[in-house]
Amino acid sequence: MSYTPDEIRAEAAQAMQKPQSMYKAAVFNRRGPRNRGERRYTEIAAEYLLAHHDNWKDHIPRVEREGKYRVEHTGEVPAGGNPESEKRQAIALFNERREGGFGKIIDYQVPLKGKRIDKAGEIDLLAEQGDDLVLLEFKLAKKRGEETLLRAVLEVYTYSRQINAQALLDEWGKNGTLQKAVLLQSASRAIPPEDQIIQVNLLRRELGVDVYIL
Repeated sequence: MSYTPDEIRAEAAQAMQKPQSMYKAAVFNRRGPRNRGERRYTEIAAEYLLAHHDNWKDHIPRVEREGKYRVEHTGEVPAGGNPESEKRQAIALFNERREGGFGKIIDYQVPLKGKRIDKAGEIDLLAEQGDDLVLLEFKLAKKRGEETLLRAVLEVYTYSRQINAQALLDEWGKNGTLQKAVLLQSASRAIPPEDQIIQVNLLRRELGVDVYIL
């Protein structure tokens, strides 16, 4: 199915009405159009978000959590399920204590919810980078159903607004800042040529989200 630029902008405008769940909107996860001569849907959407960032950027409320963010994960892989799932691969990276430009991975599946009814996800991976911590949204390379870079950027930005950054830093004994980034496998389809994600990169930088490749 194809969409016009005006249809993309209209859907983005509608999604902005709920900033805390905006990243889930289908409009930010479309890979088209198939005609390579036309602008990517994500470019049109990112450009619109940039032009209207005052309407959503600072309007994502914190999710109050009574329990700790640091829950002492053991690295045990749950039985059953897809062995190639993102969650299992994230646990594997934790068990390796993988290091890179993002720092060193020290935790996974960091909870955000304060209560069961809270509409908040969990942070795939947490890394330490000196005295800073880095929230990592991890994306596997998939043949089908892989999310766009725009969707991943919006998701990790949302989590960074929902979490109590100072509480997380205190729990890990850090005196620095909380950073945020997307971590992609090298074969990921979420890494299109730079000239095809100009607006996505402008938005990413506006939000302070880095991208690292495994």
